[in-house]
Amino acid sequence: MTDAPESVPEVGPVQTRLAEEAESDPNSPTDASPPETEDFGDQEVQAGAGAEQQPGQVDAEPESEPQDFYGWLMRSYSRMREGSPDEAWEAAQKALELGTDEPNLFVHLCQQFTPERRRLLAHAAMQVTPPSHDAFQWLWVEVALSYWYQGNYPEAVAEFETILKQKDLDPRLVGVLENSLGMSLEAADRYQEAEERYLATGNPEAAVRARARSGDVAGALALLEQGIGPAEPGIHLALEATFRGLLGLPIPDLSARLEALEAFEDDWVYNDFMAGVLLVVGKKPEEGASRLERFLEACRVNSNEWGTTLRWEAGIAEEVLRILAGGEEHQAPSDAGLQEQPVPAEPVGSTSSE
Repeated sequence: MTDAPESVPEVGPVQTRLAEEAESDPNSPTDASPPETEDFGDQEVQAGAGAEQQPGQVDAEPESEPQDFYGWLMRSYSRMREGSPDEAWEAAQKALELGTDEPNLFVHLCQQFTPERRRLLAHAAMQVTPPSHDAFQWLWVEVALSYWYQGNYPEAVAEFETILKQKDLDPRLVGVLENSLGMSLEAADRYQEAEERYLATGNPEAAVRARARSGDVAGALALLEQGIGPAEPGIHLALEATFRGLLGLPIPDLSARLEALEAFEDDWVYNDFMAGVLLVVGKKPEEGASRLERFLEACRVNSNEWGTTLRWEAGIAEEVLRILAGGEEHQAPSDAGLQEQPVPAEPVGSTSSE
């Protein structure tokens, strides 16, 4: 569970696990440079023989050290773009040490790092950010997200739940937190709680999909037939058709539903996954397989994003492709079978409106 209190104190920073985690962080830079080199600012000069200047060689102008927070912030960004994450991390530490009267910049500084470092930096920035400042809450979200990206979904749930208990939350943050908590619950296989969370916070489309991902496709279809689901008619029809296809039920107006999906050309979840399933059901296996393969490729390219919850869809796509490749007659998987769909090798990413 989180070490943060149930409400943000009026004064003083929230106690975090910074010191505890810093001791075990395998990515923390060491204090000393390797013995064979000497470190001069951002230049690493080889010591010993061969270091003398050659005839006609012109000394490079040494890069000046930043003098303030913003300078080190820019140095950190620059080093990360150059592919030097350790130097970017060191520059971020310098920026944090100097501090700023614009703590929102701490949030952006955290986001460029790996989850462990992201969490450490966010914890440290919370220590020097007034709890009354909006940035404090957003930094706390960075802590929760770091657990998500590491696949530690129970800890992510605990952090999001605790943040939502705080008073005077930034209104822009509430929707992000509610949706993030729902997706974290799904990723932790707590589907019923996720569904209840989505319904309570006005996201019926996500609630229906959580029901299906739990393995209860028939129940998800029942929700749609009760009028619970996405407000967008095209998506509602596509979801209904997809669930009917998975259950082996007839799909009326299949061509119209496929046509409706084309409106979501930039959304590979709807346009490729659902269209792929419907094309296979509609006896167009080659075209359907192509769309499902494109969906899985998008999952791989967009890995490490919110779409970890798409493992159900990815499992369906892989199973359909396996059946097609084996030349077996397609049989809709049972609800029990859907619960055990294979998970892709990497977490997958989503651009859906969920």
